[in-house]
Amino acid sequence: MLALLDPPVVSASDAALSATLVVLVVAALGLLAWSAADGRRRRSWIPLLAFGGGVLALPIEPFWDVNVQFSFAANSHPVAFTAFGREIPVYLAFIYPAFIGWGSYLGYLLILRGATRRQLLMLPAAFFVADLLIEVAGAAADLWDYYGHQAWNPLDWPMYFGVLNGSITLLGGALLVMAERRLRGAGRMATLLVVPTAYVGVYAVAGWPTWAALNAAVPGVVVWFAGALTMSIAAGTCWLVADEVGVDCPAAEPRPAPITAPAEPADLTVSRA
Repeated sequence: MLALLDPPVVSASDAALSATLVVLVVAALGLLAWSAADGRRRRSWIPLLAFGGGVLALPIEPFWDVNVQFSFAANSHPVAFTAFGREIPVYLAFIYPAFIGWGSYLGYLLILRGATRRQLLMLPAAFFVADLLIEVAGAAADLWDYYGHQAWNPLDWPMYFGVLNGSITLLGGALLVMAERRLRGAGRMATLLVVPTAYVGVYAVAGWPTWAALNAAVPGVVVWFAGALTMSIAAGTCWLVADEVGVDCPAAEPRPAPITAPAEPADLTVSRA
């Protein structure tokens, strides 16, 4: 039986850790304020429930870290909690709601506003780029590290994580719309489970080939094939969701009726022989 690999020990500077926490707190609170204002205008609790769901998804992180061969810096303090032998830093409690929580809320808004399939697919694409920037910058500052025999890893960043993380936003948005339409009364509090469900769903449904390959004694080419399969499943899932909830053409304002000249009055005279 193949034993799980021990993560490498990396350490970040105190300045990098402090700056990361400050930036993420400000960003998360700013996005929360914007979303709460939008929810108040729309008289909807959905944005707050999406953010809350992002926080609720945090305990899933250490489970994935072990399986996907990812670790945080050994001095990532303050620590939010420890599970599966992994210490999870407090700053992650601000990344989750700001990324998958707010991202899912954006997906929800796009669907409600009648976005086309192409417009919907731009959402996971945009968050793929955001994930790339965040993860590469964090790795450069030694905040975290991927280890093992990762594949599809330009800039030492396995790009299938960007595909997976971007996909959460569209699936989460679609599930938020469904929850709002179907749940009533106190049952709407179950909407808190939407973002964690989208997160686990994407990572399990699309990620399983890669997780299995990373933790098996297989040639490197198998890991590359598994990574390609993971990205294909995630992209295909996004296409199916966009095809189901997207519209054929953008929603447009109704056009005023054309102005026409008044009709000539009918000739009501009766001819006499």
